[in-house]
Amino acid sequence: MAGAIDELGIFDGVRPSRSGDLALESQGMAPVPDGARYGAVWRMFTVWFTPNMELSGVFAGTLAVLLGLGFWPGLVAIILGTAIGSVPVALLCTWGPQTGTGQVPLARLPFGKTIVAPATVQWLSSIAWDALVGLFGGQAAALLLGIPFWAGVALVLAVEGVVGVYGYEFVHRLQSWGAAVLVVLFVVLTVRIFQHHIVLPVNTVHGSALAGAFVLAAILWMHAADTAGRFENILLFVGYWIAPFCAIVMIDWHDHKDRYQPSLLRAALSFRELRAGWPALAAFVLAFAAMVPFMNTSVIEGPVARALHGADIAFYVGFIAAGFLYYWLRRGGFTGRAEPHLKMINR
Repeated sequence: MAGAIDELGIFDGVRPSRSGDLALESQGMAPVPDGARYGAVWRMFTVWFTPNMELSGVFAGTLAVLLGLGFWPGLVAIILGTAIGSVPVALLCTWGPQTGTGQVPLARLPFGKTIVAPATVQWLSSIAWDALVGLFGGQAAALLLGIPFWAGVALVLAVEGVVGVYGYEFVHRLQSWGAAVLVVLFVVLTVRIFQHHIVLPVNTVHGSALAGAFVLAAILWMHAADTAGRFENILLFVGYWIAPFCAIVMIDWHDHKDRYQPSLLRAALSFRELRAGWPALAAFVLAFAAMVPFMNTSVIEGPVARALHGADIAFYVGFIAAGFLYYWLRRGGFTGRAEPHLKMINR
């Protein structure tokens, strides 16, 4: 047993102990002990607010006009889409304080050894977001500092790397400063726009085409263009897999949340102790396949999306399909018996 404990110790490390503790963080994916958890809900505001108060958010807000929606329908579509998209994020965020564990390590329980699949997709998604930050940040740095674009990208990614090394509390501190600065900048920008160029667009689409455009504006569909096309593909790549993933982990949490105790979460760090996890992977893959006819991207235009005048409802289809499939398979759809989270449960 001592050897197993030492083996799992590689996931531990130095972590901040209180708000403002800028310790150089080396904590891995081991659950944070209950006594070491701190903070408050309000601290999360700037962490989520600041990354969204930037130009990619402004760019997303222009999509309603590009799709033919007027000001008020476009505003409603943006607000409604933001609210719907925030619900699963808000729900999943409540699990962190209860378990002391991040989402992907927590998903080892339903996915078992097949966690490799969603973890790999998440890794690729992170690279895609870094590429997006490098694209916009590199262009901004090049214009601001008068340096080549490649140098701007290198500078932005280097800053990202430093922030990532210093970790949790450093990110909080940086985001709180950024929130204050960005609020002032966007207030000034808004005032300037209303002083010099007020344009309230009107609907240029009607009927079923209006409905399609409304849906396309939360989901961030874009007309094919150079920068816009890259932005579209990255956002959709990041987004599509999340819907079935959320359905699977939510169902497992609902059915087994009493088992999500520190001892089980700690044991789940050992890859060899995990079960195969095939029900979760099967639901994940099949649900993604079910989403394809409903997708509308520059790469895939599904027949259903085409019939809906471009409206992409693949996210909702993936969530529902994964939920039904995993609920059935987890209860032994083919085998007649449920698969436990860990091998050791049967011992």
